[in-house]
Amino acid sequence: MTPDGSIIVGYSAGESGPSSAFVWTEERGMEDFLDVLKTRHGLAAQLEDWQLGWLGGVSRNGQFFAGIGAGPDGLVQPFLVRLDAPWGTTAVPEPSTVLLALLAISSLAVFRRVI
Repeated sequence: MTPDGSIIVGYSAGESGPSSAFVWTEERGMEDFLDVLKTRHGLAAQLEDWQLGWLGGVSRNGQFFAGIGAGPDGLVQPFLVRLDAPWGTTAVPEPSTVLLALLAISSLAVFRRVI
């Protein structure tokens, strides 16, 4: 759980089948961690055949998550997920990236005028 209690992590286990890692926020309630990574974070291909059974830690800012899962080979192993932006937010390009893009575009405009 984050220090302010805004993100709670854990696992849920049904009567049949393996446990499943979850994230809870007041805004969205309890969500399956693997489903959210696949759908909202575009990681479906990278996480194909993975089972994330236990989520035990989240960073203060909600950007890092640690737990235990089983990979495609079936071996149980620890995992660490680093999101591009904290949980529940949208990634925003860093100023240096935006500046570089603007510089490239303006250079192309100047180059086209010279030719």
